[in-house]
Amino acid sequence: MPMKMLTMKMLALCLVLAKSAWSEEQEKVVHGGPCLKDSHPFQAALYTSGHLLCGGVLIDPQWVLTAAHCKKPNLQVILGKHNLRQTETFQRQISVDRTIVHPRYNPETHDNDIMMVHLKNPVKFSKKI
Repeated sequence: MPMKMLTMKMLALCLVLAKSAWSEEQEKVVHGGPCLKDSHPFQAALYTSGHLLCGGVLIDPQWVLTAAHCKKPNLQVILGKHNLRQTETFQRQISVDRTIVHPRYNPETHDNDIMMVHLKNPVKFSKKI
């Protein structure tokens, strides 16, 4: 009987691990799809060490709204970019000089997962940005 119980526990553990591994591979945006070029000029991409980290939204010439879990050193914001896999003529890369994380952000539960990102230089709005 103890061997049967151990086998059942191991099977349950394998199912839990398989379920969590499968869920990590799922798409991040449900029913998402490509958007038309220049249809979201306020969309921002946050990079650190040359790697895409998070998305955000430009809400002012010097402020981007994003998630607090995106706080990393040496953040860069790229605006005016439609295809993240290639450099585009009108894209602008701007350094971040300050971040403000919600004072009640909880990294364990992700409650209040919001952050303001201040750009070192203001952005001039256009059709692309």
